[in-house]
Amino acid sequence: MGKSREADRRKFEACASFPAIGMVQTPAAGLTRPDGHVAWVGDGTTKGLADALFTWFGPPTSA
Repeated sequence: MGKSREADRRKFEACASFPAIGMVQTPAAGLTRPDGHVAWVGDGTTKGLADALFTWFGPPTSA
């Protein structure tokens, strides 16, 4: 019980294994489309995120 938030965060900073390409570093952030495909992954920046959001969700609207 008593795990720190840092310990919880570290367990997600790992690698993933894919049959076709082997081990890859997990991204810092990601955007998954409604159909389950990955639309964008981030490496600590938001480069390309606005384009992916526009592509899949359309232009921003007022609330």
